[in-house]
Amino acid sequence: MEHLVNDLLHCRLQAWTFPAGIEARWLGEGILQLLPTAPWRQATILSAGVHGNETAPIELLLQLTHDLSQGRQPLTQALLIVFGNLPAIRAARRYLHNDLNRLFGGRHLAVTPGNESRRAFALEQAVQAFYRAADAAGPVNRGHLDMHTAIRGSLYRQFALLPAHAGDFSPDFYQLLQASGMDAVVRHTEAGGTFTISPAKSSPRKAPPWSWGK
Repeated sequence: MEHLVNDLLHCRLQAWTFPAGIEARWLGEGILQLLPTAPWRQATILSAGVHGNETAPIELLLQLTHDLSQGRQPLTQALLIVFGNLPAIRAARRYLHNDLNRLFGGRHLAVTPGNESRRAFALEQAVQAFYRAADAAGPVNRGHLDMHTAIRGSLYRQFALLPAHAGDFSPDFYQLLQASGMDAVVRHTEAGGTFTISPAKSSPRKAPPWSWGK
């Protein structure tokens, strides 16, 4: 794992190659779009490191990316891999100027320009570009898993945070939650500025964007 982390910290991920069945394109630093050459019906965003000091999800996402690169993990859907706040990751800090996970949905325009405001804008643009590519052959189902670790103790070891959403979610999504071993699900009633807010406004989708914390 150490060599994978070093590749991330020293800007070497873009040297990774992928099997012939995967079209890889970097949409920005730490933002990797992977499209299978075979048709797909699902587009998923996997993100970690929105808070730079939450290392466990970063390592999980690095391992998955490496497995895809080495052909050990098949790809059957459009995938956007996002390492959220790279300067904060390198500094081992939660953030440098502002909490990145409060600046989405246009909220980055309301703060003094800095590392996180620029990154929020870049990530929103990348998400839009990814969904355009994923929908090129027709609309597909969408999902977003933003992985975190809690900074304080919790009654529940693993839990999911769902963004505000009118109506209910699909039964398939709740089956996914159950299969993932979540101890609890928290559903927001008002829109916030988290990374999952932008995809939450998009449709069609089978499952909502959600944050996974420990």
